[in-house]
Amino acid sequence: AVFWIVDFVWATFEAWFCKVTVLEGPSIIPAASNEPAYICVTLAKNGARYWGGCWLSVATLAAKSPISHPFTAIVQHCGGVDKQPAKVEFIWKVNPSRKCVPTWTDTLLSSLERTASTTAAEASLVGKPVPSKAPPRFLLTGPYGGGLGGLEELSVLVFITAGVGITPAASVISAGQ
Repeated sequence: AVFWIVDFVWATFEAWFCKVTVLEGPSIIPAASNEPAYICVTLAKNGARYWGGCWLSVATLAAKSPISHPFTAIVQHCGGVDKQPAKVEFIWKVNPSRKCVPTWTDTLLSSLERTASTTAAEASLVGKPVPSKAPPRFLLTGPYGGGLGGLEELSVLVFITAGVGITPAASVISAGQ
């Protein structure tokens, strides 16, 4: 029980006091015909070290929820060893509300659209940052999961992925460039 208490205290401290910076976005890719909308954001966190395939708990009050949600991160820079901030990208598929209860991504999308200084009719939001005074504040805890470590010694990688497996593969490809 002591471990869980210490872990909770550390995660809370880390989330509130290790600053997360929004580098790009959030950008909205609007829904097309039968496809959902997407939200893209690139974040940096000082003092963090991430690896391909890890997942992070993400929270933002812009989603009207103080509860964090787990997402697999596309790690652009691992951070830690070189004293540079870790850089991660998220591409969230906006799931529509079910049973009159909005989902985390649906609420975040609505919040981002409300904070936009211009309407979609006046300026296209496709692939561009949401125009607003300041991006929402994101809190990150983690990393969690074993990741896909030890792949740097391999000269050729072949990925056959689908569904949520695409994110760890994208993370490894991004880190290798």
